[in-house]
Amino acid sequence: MPSVAHMPVLEGQSRIRWSRLCSETFVTITSTLAITGIIFAWQLYPRIPNISIIYLLAILVLASAYGRYAALLSSIVASLSFDFFIVPPFYTLTMDRWEEWVALCIFLITALLTSQLTLRLRYERNQAHAREREAKILYELIRLTNSQEGLEDQLEIVLLSLARVFSAWGVHACALLLPDHEGALTQLLDTTTDDDSFALSREEVLLAVRAMVNGEVIDQRSLPHPALNDPANHLHLYRQLPGDVDMLRLIPLQRGARSLGVLCLRIQQPAPWFTSIKLPASQELDEEKEEKEEKAPLAFFWIFLEQANSILERARLQAHAVQPWVR
Repeated sequence: MPSVAHMPVLEGQSRIRWSRLCSETFVTITSTLAITGIIFAWQLYPRIPNISIIYLLAILVLASAYGRYAALLSSIVASLSFDFFIVPPFYTLTMDRWEEWVALCIFLITALLTSQLTLRLRYERNQAHAREREAKILYELIRLTNSQEGLEDQLEIVLLSLARVFSAWGVHACALLLPDHEGALTQLLDTTTDDDSFALSREEVLLAVRAMVNGEVIDQRSLPHPALNDPANHLHLYRQLPGDVDMLRLIPLQRGARSLGVLCLRIQQPAPWFTSIKLPASQELDEEKEEKEEKAPLAFFWIFLEQANSILERARLQAHAVQPWVR
């Protein structure tokens, strides 16, 4: 079977890294104060009345390289340092003439607007890269599934690809439940190994049946095992934070009003946009729905699942195929 190891993955939740934040702060303040030092050392003000515009170059570079935080910090530091070191009276945050206050306010507004435009361009560039990555993922998924003739092999590729692509969103493992000839859900495939089985309890299977019958996404959260349990005093000590619970998500696979099966996802520390989801109003991704959700990360998740729905639907349309789970 072809490997999915080379398939691109999606970006996960961006976490604040204090080391990076400190380095951005240091670079921003240092570069801005360096410009102030050049203006002060060469006495460029007031010989060049509009010399403060040179700060805009640094603000644009910082906004393009680091983002909104660096741009805002650079604008504030530039305004304060220019007032403190350059504009008389020196070494104070006061100005004698009202024209200087007006010039400073205009500079600050201009800096914020130009940095916002730069950030907008950066956002559109990142969105273009994200759409390109998603297109590559879908192309690889379709290419790999079309290279297999067996239905189980195609579905296994879909599950393995799903676990890899959405691993950054918290997807740890996934399994597929399909109805047999009697209508009972049977676990056909999963992405776990023998050492880490994706076994569903009786209660979880009943939840999967409810998800398929009602056509709704069901989330079941499980608390981590307490490190200290004191039933007498009703105390439970957890080494893991309450927000780091494991989640079982049951998603019905549907084609119109027809239920095809249930997708089971084991999720750990999900991304914010993946914490809770619900089925779209229609499984058909028409143009109006795509325009409404083009900026939502979850839109690609439903597009990805459409491939699994298409494979199952093609199996149902094969009237002479012999699969025990097709009704």
